[in-house]
Amino acid sequence: MNAELALLIALVAPVAQALLVVALARPPGLRDVAHVAGALVTTLAAFYLVGVVADGGTARIVLARPLPQVELAFVVEPLGALMAATLSMLGVLHAAHSAGVVRATHEKRPRG
Repeated sequence: MNAELALLIALVAPVAQALLVVALARPPGLRDVAHVAGALVTTLAAFYLVGVVADGGTARIVLARPLPQVELAFVVEPLGALMAATLSMLGVLHAAHSAGVVRATHEKRPRG
């Protein structure tokens, strides 16, 4: 995997995760697996980016070029990669915790 692909995965995985959680409301076990798996995919991509940036590499994705010398892009810096890894790891803990709370309280229709 290259750095640009990891950055794209880190950006797209949470959106795909949210759509899957909403689409897979029944059965609840599948919803919980999608929630935790999406968080894990995001975390793995973020940790890969930390390794790339720590070795002096860069990751950059250009979203658009609205003007000739202007680019709308995502660029990963070392502190940003470390924050992404930390927060996505907390996202895995949150996904597991929220699945447990929903199961423990026997919620009929869990919300987000």
